[in-house]
Amino acid sequence: MDAQTRGRWWSSGEVILDDSALVLTAAGEVAAVEPIALELLRVPVRRTGEVVTKDALLDAVWPLRVVPKACSASPWRS
Repeated sequence: MDAQTRGRWWSSGEVILDDSALVLTAAGEVAAVEPIALELLRVPVRRTGEVVTKDALLDAVWPLRVVPKACSASPWRS
């Protein structure tokens, strides 16, 4: 991702993630994205240039929970 960091904002093309407000906009419009998906999105964005493992994602979003494998893919299901 060719992302630019501006404080607590990350952008790539016309997509902007406001990390502090947990809002994603695309072409100036607020995108309807589930909060958990935004939480997952901001983990690799905050760690640009690093390989982020599935375990790191799970630990960042669900630090005190045991998440079954089947549930960890659910934010991307339509």
